[in-house]
Amino acid sequence: MRYTTDGSTPTLSNGQTSSDGRFSTRYTTVYRFRAFRDGYLPSDVVSRSFIRNYGNEPFPIISVVTDPRHVFDDDIALFAKSANGRPGNGTGDYCNWNMDWDRPVNMEYITTDGETVINQECNMSACGGWSRAWSPHSFKLKANKIYYGQNYFPYQFWEDKPFLKNKTLQIRNGGNDTSCRIKDAAIQEIAARSGLYVEHQAWKPVHIYVNGSSYAVLNMREPNNKHYGYANYGIDTDLMDQFEVCPDSGYVQKEGTRESWERLYELAKNASDAETYAEIGKLLD
Repeated sequence: MRYTTDGSTPTLSNGQTSSDGRFSTRYTTVYRFRAFRDGYLPSDVVSRSFIRNYGNEPFPIISVVTDPRHVFDDDIALFAKSANGRPGNGTGDYCNWNMDWDRPVNMEYITTDGETVINQECNMSACGGWSRAWSPHSFKLKANKIYYGQNYFPYQFWEDKPFLKNKTLQIRNGGNDTSCRIKDAAIQEIAARSGLYVEHQAWKPVHIYVNGSSYAVLNMREPNNKHYGYANYGIDTDLMDQFEVCPDSGYVQKEGTRESWERLYELAKNASDAETYAEIGKLLD
């Protein structure tokens, strides 16, 4: 059995060999294990995080383990500046966080009771608008079926939402409230408890570790992308029209086409008319 403690993948030429499978540590450590045998394919990589003094954490922990190059390398790291990146989102510098890159990681979700309820390979990518440039950085964890066929995280992260097929988790730095990181979450919570039928993104504070180092306390959020419709209502992307507007790109079609939006926009100009109001209702249905 080969193992590493820096987040990299164990191979016959990378890592150390365990003779008895027993490990002892006094510090927060992330292990990655892989078994080898002559004449056989290597085993899957198994990751385990050990958090020193766990129990003093008031929030759940998300431990992200990945090749150190994905975190620190100037050329390919998600949160670095390099010639491989591009300007935008409020900066003229060439920044990797402006790229639509995915990096393979292992994610563990550890509850405040110390139970690891998710231990799963997934993709990690940068996210946000201008807040992409702010540290600590926001990112997304995206389940992908290329990892053992598991295209969702099978756990009920949000107590007030019973579904179990979260395909994406958004780990957000607070946006314009990057210091306290509470403003947007508080508005979502007020909407959720208002008694009104208002769509809202569930959220929860989490303590993030990256390769065994404490990164930040950030907000874990439902995404407001196509996966929200799937998780909350079972709407397949083939039946969805969705777009976003950002300062750099303007209108960007994310799913479907823009015809429905353009029709809704025209109808909204005379929405007070009874017939128009009825047609808007049919369009939204």
